[in-house]
Amino acid sequence: MAAAGDANPTRADGAAPSAVGAWTAYFDGGSRGNPGVSGSGAVLYVDGHEVLAAAHAMVDGTTNNQAEYLGAALAVHLVAAGVAAARRGGLPGVPLPTSVSIIGDSKLVVQQVRGKWQVRAKRLVACVAQVRAAARDLRRALDAHGDARGDGTPDPAARCGLMAHMPGACPIPLEWAHVRRALNKRADALSNDGMDAHTGRWSDAFCTAPSPFPRRSALGAVARGPLGIVKASPWKVLEQQQQ
Repeated sequence: MAAAGDANPTRADGAAPSAVGAWTAYFDGGSRGNPGVSGSGAVLYVDGHEVLAAAHAMVDGTTNNQAEYLGAALAVHLVAAGVAAARRGGLPGVPLPTSVSIIGDSKLVVQQVRGKWQVRAKRLVACVAQVRAAARDLRRALDAHGDARGDGTPDPAARCGLMAHMPGACPIPLEWAHVRRALNKRADALSNDGMDAHTGRWSDAFCTAPSPFPRRSALGAVARGPLGIVKASPWKVLEQQQQ
């Protein structure tokens, strides 16, 4: 039985949501040896359709939880990069988000990012801080884009109705949720790809430096650098948009 605040336990990764513009990013990570060689993966669905996916490896000596946090970071960046690309017309037919969910099968990561659980392992302090910082940047980007059409024309009334004139009256929901591992198969497979191929190696500074994440206000160039290998054809369009 899912705990309170968990994702719908019957909703597997990629399951079509009920609302148009529902962006859902699943993440996962694991380590062979714990610590050992690790991999992380994330996949972004928009209205139940896979749009972007990423697989990365980390340096040897990484724990399961550190790999899970890298997966969470990948998920945040997939959403941010996807929003930037959609607004530039780089993802034809993909609607801008009306809601965003970031979902993983690590309850530890989900609850720590949400501030519900304490961070007791010293090795995870920087991981949590970095993912939270990236999530705050995503929150600002969503707020900046929330009241505009894909062509940049302001259209707050379309979503907010009579409350459109009030700043922040209708922010795009951004939630973190936990789901059972059995419902997180795509991200799990991507994390295994990272371990098997040692591809898309993340900066060694992840979980140790203050922040290896891009810090641009609108997250417009977030796809360059950290997301080194992405297994989805729209990504090529996204990269061209950001050069």
